[in-house]
Amino acid sequence: MTVSIVIVGAGFCGTMTATRLLSDQTEKPLSIALVDDSYSVSRGVAYRSDEEGWLLNAPARTLSVERDNGNGFVDYCRLRGRPAEPDDFLPRAWYGDYLAHVLKKAVANSGKHQFSQHDGYAVALEPVDDGRTKVHLHTGVGISADQVILATGHSDGRRSITIAATGGASLDQRLLVTPWDAVKLRAVPDDSHFFLCGSGLTALDVVYALHRRSEKLRFTLMSRRGLLPQHHCQSPPRLQPQARRALLDQLTVGPRHCITVVRKVIAEHRARGGDWREVIDSLRPAVPQIWSNWSEADRRAFVRHIAPYWNTHRHRQPASTAALVASLRMSGCLSLMAGRIETISAHGDGLLLAIRPRAAAASRVVHASYFVNCTDVGMAPAHRATASDTEPHADCKHRPIAHACDSLFDQLRRDGIAKFDWAGLCVDESYRVVRVNSCTNPSLFYIGPALKRRFWEATAVPELLMHIERMTEIIMRQVSAR
Repeated sequence: MTVSIVIVGAGFCGTMTATRLLSDQTEKPLSIALVDDSYSVSRGVAYRSDEEGWLLNAPARTLSVERDNGNGFVDYCRLRGRPAEPDDFLPRAWYGDYLAHVLKKAVANSGKHQFSQHDGYAVALEPVDDGRTKVHLHTGVGISADQVILATGHSDGRRSITIAATGGASLDQRLLVTPWDAVKLRAVPDDSHFFLCGSGLTALDVVYALHRRSEKLRFTLMSRRGLLPQHHCQSPPRLQPQARRALLDQLTVGPRHCITVVRKVIAEHRARGGDWREVIDSLRPAVPQIWSNWSEADRRAFVRHIAPYWNTHRHRQPASTAALVASLRMSGCLSLMAGRIETISAHGDGLLLAIRPRAAAASRVVHASYFVNCTDVGMAPAHRATASDTEPHADCKHRPIAHACDSLFDQLRRDGIAKFDWAGLCVDESYRVVRVNSCTNPSLFYIGPALKRRFWEATAVPELLMHIERMTEIIMRQVSAR
């Protein structure tokens, strides 16, 4: 009997989940349906073809997804005449091509398994009497499945930030709710000033893309702490296995103690001629276990006080981007702020932004041509400004500076199919979505960045691949037991 599986979302997580399932040698045939708009298949938002030449934020040697070839991405590029070395930071679009190639090969070698791709997006899930689930698409099509896997990337049903804004249509033209809206702009005047909410890798991607069009543009980046990502270095000296084991053995209590230990090990490693990056990278496989050992209070404290610093060291920028940012800061074309936005209003042919600098008693006004939201849409509410953080004027109304909450997650919340808390979507250790009554959905799974609530590390390719492997093993055990 064929077991039907619907995967909602066809970016990295959806593509690799389909690939792993198609390669499984189970005796029971699978019917796998991948649901997303056709342009997003294997690309999602991160790896779409574009003319900006956006670079990956990790070296090519860390991005292979093939089980039998740790250099698969580099080999794929070289076979197609694209210059690639293991330590290179290659274009994002090339990685989308690579993922599409891997999926196509898996479909061709799938044997008894069936594969289909549905052009559209899911708006609702409906449990039916026989234990199956019907996935409703915006086109009116319904697909019934034995198992449903949500692989929707950063879209987890939560808004990014909310501010008090006035200005009507003129404001809407200059208030860009996603970074991808910014890079779609054409004929931008050379004297434009872009105000970017966020100072992480996404914001730097926008700066890199827009600077390629005009070297005269000015940028202001603002985040809660005003921190920029650190930069990669080529092949840092490795932490010795004995030192790595000793480090991990000490990380068994709360975040404050962990930070003290990590700082001590970094100092010792640097004294031996090493680099702090290797210490940070050596922690990655252990982070889910460390996170699970912490209490709820520990996790909240980490998110509020330590996470911004961890993220800037853990998620690093290519050296070429770092050089550009340093040059722009030296020339006065890029400035960095720590603070939060209070209000935005249209003013002539631009915007007026009321900014409350960090630790300041009063706000200041900044003039900008465009406002771009570059906040991490997968980040927990504790990281973000909300309506309660603002004091709007009487003629202002709150506007979400992000797309409206995804209708699918709204429906899941409303119907009690999925539970959300301060950290986002609730998922158990087997990747099953937790219901509002705290019971798990045996046939509804989630894979993607919202696993951050359960495991913390769930955004980079190596960690996501690890989670995909574990989840597909669980699903196939469940399929075999049917």
